[in-house]
Amino acid sequence: MPTIRCVLVSTFLAGAFASSVFGENWPGYRGPRGSGISSEAGVPLSCSETENLVWKTELPGPGSSSPIVWGDRVFVTAYSGYGDDSSDGDLLTLDRHLLCLSVTDGTIIWQKKFPAPLPEDTYEGFISEHGYASHTPVTDGENIYAFFGKGGLIAFDFEGNELWKKDLGSRLSSKGWGSSSSPILHGDSVIVNANEESNSLYAFNKTTGDEVWNWQSDSLVSIYGTPVIATTEDRTDLIVGVPVEVWGMNPETGKLRWFVTTGLT
Repeated sequence: MPTIRCVLVSTFLAGAFASSVFGENWPGYRGPRGSGISSEAGVPLSCSETENLVWKTELPGPGSSSPIVWGDRVFVTAYSGYGDDSSDGDLLTLDRHLLCLSVTDGTIIWQKKFPAPLPEDTYEGFISEHGYASHTPVTDGENIYAFFGKGGLIAFDFEGNELWKKDLGSRLSSKGWGSSSSPILHGDSVIVNANEESNSLYAFNKTTGDEVWNWQSDSLVSIYGTPVIATTEDRTDLIVGVPVEVWGMNPETGKLRWFVTTGLT
């Protein structure tokens, strides 16, 4: 039997987003500011099969990405076939999925399936702990941007129509661990850490898909975290953790502004 991944929605989430006055959207990895903190009050402190559960929906397969919420819709990725205990070890069966669900009752509004480009990292070691759908999508309330590693960065509208797609590299993971960094939005750009695919950080125009900048470096390897945007009184920086350093970059140009050493490999 394949591993079935479920989206669980608590009474708070369904109530907040189904009401006429919507709560704060959760548009990407770790929320609206990349901090994992919500401004909402009255959130239940526990959720289980029997407590604060409104609905549960089966997905095509497992994944380690987070669901995101905008208005009355939930978006989440998953993978099926190879690696989900149903494929008999055949990489040709690996597919990735993007799903849109109703936040009120869990109904699947639409879903898209994408065959994985080959070769792909094999399902062994650390990959078996997170799989092939570990990148959380991001939305600006008009379009959704999903990164599938070697499957590229794909933009969709809220009805599931594909707007554009970019190939960000097909190199096998440096440690055989796969990849997991999620895309983020800044201004008119969608920024992606594709270090495991091509030793690169990219920024694309979110409307057209045109490349805004591309920073390549041999130091961009074995990085699995998601960049964050930090704003002070003076400026806004794109913060990226790399082996033994943290970088502060100009999110408009991709140029390095500063770095500090950390000793963290």
